[in-house]
Amino acid sequence: MRLFVAVDIDDATRRRIERATDGLRRVLEQARSPVRIAWVPPDRLHLTLQFVGEVSDAVGGEIAACLEAPFDQPSFELRFGSVGMFPRTGPPRVVWLGIEQGATELTSLQATVARRLERIEFRRESRPFAPHLTLARIKEGGTRADRERIAGTCLEPAGGCTIDHVTLYQSRLSPRGPTYTPLASTPLGPPWSSPEPAR
Repeated sequence: MRLFVAVDIDDATRRRIERATDGLRRVLEQARSPVRIAWVPPDRLHLTLQFVGEVSDAVGGEIAACLEAPFDQPSFELRFGSVGMFPRTGPPRVVWLGIEQGATELTSLQATVARRLERIEFRRESRPFAPHLTLARIKEGGTRADRERIAGTCLEPAGGCTIDHVTLYQSRLSPRGPTYTPLASTPLGPPWSSPEPAR
């Protein structure tokens, strides 16, 4: 089984992101760029905390057990910012939305997930965690001009949402793209409340 751990965004935010990426699509289409982009469908949008990859069913069960207990971290507000690309220089390969609010909380949550899974054997990515929402992957092409067009596009604001749970997903690959199946969902704690004013 092929697994990853992620946080989900709500449907209203997915619709706003879809409208924003429609604007970016139009810019590239009007430029008649030869770049070939695979856009992430709205229902597959998520923020990956830990990519696990292929593991046995037994290891998958261990991972689910490690993520079962509710997280002590309170739920938090996440807001999306501007568009960016990986790698940072050269031909772009991934187009993403940055995090304007909630990046610190998201990074803390990712570190907690990583600690829970540290005794499980699977191949870790060597790159440090960089909070972002993947919008598209560039399959062919991708020039300096494409980078400039993407970076220069003013997207419709995508807004944000409340992050209140972590999900373990199974990913099944096919020629039509991956299918994500949630295997387990673990809640975050309640949001911090303001102290009652002194009377």
